Amino acid sequence: MSKSEENKIWVTLMERPWAKVNGNYIRIVCGRSPNEVFDILTEAYSEEVAVKLSVKDSLLNILIDGEKKGFAMTTSTSGDDDVEDVGLSPRHAFTVLGIHEIKGEKVIRLRNPCGEGEFNGAWSDNSSKWTEELKKQYKYYEKEDGDFFMGYKDFMAYLVTMGFAKLHPKWSSTKLKVKKN
Repeated sequence: MSKSEENKIWVTLMERPWAKVNGNYIRIVCGRSPNEVFDILTEAYSEEVAVKLSVKDSLLNILIDGEKKGFAMTTSTSGDDDVEDVGLSPRHAFTVLGIHEIKGEKVIRLRNPCGEGEFNGAWSDNSSKWTEELKKQYKYYEKEDGDFFMGYKDFMAYLVTMGFAKLHPKWSSTKLKVKKN
């Protein structure tokens, strides 16, 4: 079961119904496409973007736009073992909590829904890039809570998909079930 703090409750709320859809919690440990969750559990239109195939600046613009519009955003790692070298789990989904510019660098705040297991590269908990003033400004603490930051360059290197649930209070959607003969 995941842990949650402050305004990060939606992952915890979605985890149980998602486990029920899949039969149990064990089946949801290795992240399938985060968009499957959006499609099944919400009425939101969802979109998936391949990080590796994206033009660096266009993906950043998509992320910034998604954050401005309040879309729920996720990302996931590949099945390659090289992600473990930087503290990430292979085939695992993460929540995108925000995009920031810190010291002139684009930095993305992510959350591991398991509540533990974090990136250990630049901008991680123990990174020398963090000053006490910056930690206070971004409410960031050195603890194993699943909440971590990652520079955009590392984001492009270690994550493979982005998922967007395009939720908007003025939008409505309809899903139709088609009966096969």
